[in-house]
Amino acid sequence: MIRDYIEFNGHRNTDFGLFLDYGSFEWQSAKHTRSSIAVPGLSGDRFYSDNKYDNVTETFPFLMETRDFSALEMQAQINYWLSAADNYMPLYFSSFPDYELQAILLVSRLSNG
Repeated sequence: MIRDYIEFNGHRNTDFGLFLDYGSFEWQSAKHTRSSIAVPGLSGDRFYSDNKYDNVTETFPFLMETRDFSALEMQAQINYWLSAADNYMPLYFSSFPDYELQAILLVSRLSNG
């Protein structure tokens, strides 16, 4: 069975015994950044794009398989993996193999659900 994964900061979630929980997963799509301006004498607004996308917050819920480490050790390893980035880094999601996403961890929190 092939399992989807994310790859970030040199590791995949599967390296830590984490597997995507599709029952809780909802993909967020980025939208183009657009602005509008009302031009006197013309009907309707005029829209302009600066050819960039708005940021989105994506949550990847995972389930942990039993490993040879305690839950506390696993939490420390996972937090180090995800929080090591100070700026955007490439993130690869196996469901979209032709895309490189840019990601940064916003909240370092693990839930045992």
